[in-house]
Amino acid sequence: MQPEIDDINDIKYFIKNLEDDQEFLSEILSSYPQEIEQRIKRVENAVKQKNANDIEKATHKFIALFSTIFIRTAANLSHELQSAARSNQIELCEKLFKELQSKIIIISSYIKSIKVNYETRV
Repeated sequence: MQPEIDDINDIKYFIKNLEDDQEFLSEILSSYPQEIEQRIKRVENAVKQKNANDIEKATHKFIALFSTIFIRTAANLSHELQSAARSNQIELCEKLFKELQSKIIIISSYIKSIKVNYETRV
């Protein structure tokens, strides 16, 4: 299975597990894209500055964010990025960041496309 499909399936699994709590689900889905956008800017700035310490700190927050809604492949990629930053492997950080950025576009687009459905149910 392709990682992008895995990400979408992880989100669907999360939603299925919260079907009984539409209000909570709606809150998460409505805030998630904005939260991702804010956090990706921090990582992007740290990568541009080639600051391994800041990359590590900013990426750590992504691990928690993706773990919250069980997006495993994105959480794993964030772990890899954090490990590369800890090892001061800036070129690897740049490569992994590009992968993470592409993944985030897919995740955010999907969440934005479905969140309207859950906002209207509450």
